[in-house]
Amino acid sequence: MPKLKALRGSIGIYGRVKANGIVEVEEKDADKLLKSKRFVRATDADIAAAEKAQQDFLAVNMTGVTPGFAPVAVPKAADRLQAMIEGGAISKEKAQELLALQIDLSDDEVKAGLQSWIDERRAEVMVLQADLTTRDAELNDREKAHAEAVAAHEAEVQRVADLVADLDKREQAIAQASRAAQPPAADAKSAPEADQAKEDHKGKAAK
Repeated sequence: MPKLKALRGSIGIYGRVKANGIVEVEEKDADKLLKSKRFVRATDADIAAAEKAQQDFLAVNMTGVTPGFAPVAVPKAADRLQAMIEGGAISKEKAQELLALQIDLSDDEVKAGLQSWIDERRAEVMVLQADLTTRDAELNDREKAHAEAVAAHEAEVQRVADLVADLDKREQAIAQASRAAQPPAADAKSAPEADQAKEDHKGKAAK
């Protein structure tokens, strides 16, 4: 049966496997797992590395060996940290920092250190969230001010347009009134001239 290397921790028909772990499955199942992009075909080097990692993980220090007492198996500090790294409970960088101290830490001490690190990261996240909230509020205020400025500008443009239209109407009204006030052009003689012409005509008739 083909052997596959897990690219990350997974659970399935093959059981439970950690990242870089090796599983052996049927060919039909192997095709499905390869298509999932979570597994690749294991090389001899992959298999050897997985076996060594398993042996290292199972290695223990034998302490408490005294007459009348059975030895107590205690995992090495490095093995505990490796298990926590693979389980995602601690980062590789943090584990290296702890190992550099060369202290045989208990699980409680490791958890306490990890909790302190988590609290620090949480505080940093809270600061970032507060900063984002402040920046979001400032952006909203700027958008509101911009919208108000645009609305005021549009209102002013409309006011000027209305004023221009009103002036045009008034000019047209004045022009019409001026034309109406002018006397009409007379085709006939004026009234005094017409009366004088009548008198002249009567005088000629009397003679």
